[in-house]
Amino acid sequence: MLTLSLIIALVLDRIFPDLQAYRSDKWIANYCRILSDRWNLDRYGIWPMLGLRVIPVVLLISLINAVFSSDPPNLLTLAFYIVVVYLCLGSRNLDRDIDAYLESFSESDHERAAQVAKAMLGGDVVSEPEAQIKQVAGGIFVLANRNFYTVIFWMVVGGPIILVAYRLLERIATQTYISDNPSLNGMAGKIMAWLEWIPALLSGVLFLICGNFDAGLKRLRDQILFDFNVGSVNDNYLQQVGLASIRTVDAVTELQMLEVIKASRGLVLRALVLWIGFVALFQYW
Repeated sequence: MLTLSLIIALVLDRIFPDLQAYRSDKWIANYCRILSDRWNLDRYGIWPMLGLRVIPVVLLISLINAVFSSDPPNLLTLAFYIVVVYLCLGSRNLDRDIDAYLESFSESDHERAAQVAKAMLGGDVVSEPEAQIKQVAGGIFVLANRNFYTVIFWMVVGGPIILVAYRLLERIATQTYISDNPSLNGMAGKIMAWLEWIPALLSGVLFLICGNFDAGLKRLRDQILFDFNVGSVNDNYLQQVGLASIRTVDAVTELQMLEVIKASRGLVLRALVLWIGFVALFQYW
């Protein structure tokens, strides 16, 4: 049932991109704004401020989960799981963003390509084409872990409740229009990074299995796997192992640059299939 819900949610995300509008962050922004305006949460410490934003949503999902859960699972349970997984996949469609970037870059419209990359990665990008390609390719691995792999991991390990808590924390941490309190964003980001840590480590291993194993393994051995700045460790680990697992030559022409992005997307999709396969085996055993 869990494997089926993951597959259906991922298929819906891929073949019905218009449904992505239902994953809008507007309700989270409105929800946080109402709490701040009505209850003046900023007068409390960071932990109460964060807890009062996350706990009510988690309690609501816990109640719904208790209503729809059954043993053995039924169609209502399946429908609930599909909805939760789909809504927690992330607010942007990664495949569509990659297509838009490839189209802009192939037309030598580097200004538009930079704008697409900035929107996709959620931060500034370098202007030099080759460096930008590597930045975007590395960012694809980070986004795949955030949008897909961590969702799968916590749905399996923690169920809908932990998964929804993760996604809410991720939105608070990464979207400044949801909260303009840097301390709140920072604390949410630290918790989010810890929740992404194990999925990131597992994803790196799957990257080298699905790609250039020797190069990926060599790069993996050189990586720092733990540090106090867990978010930076996660991002660097995913980028370095992912890029090593697709790399064929160090110097690339402009035409080959596009192949780097395509190879990154291909590796992400193969690793996603492997994630689903491991979930199916986990359920079986």
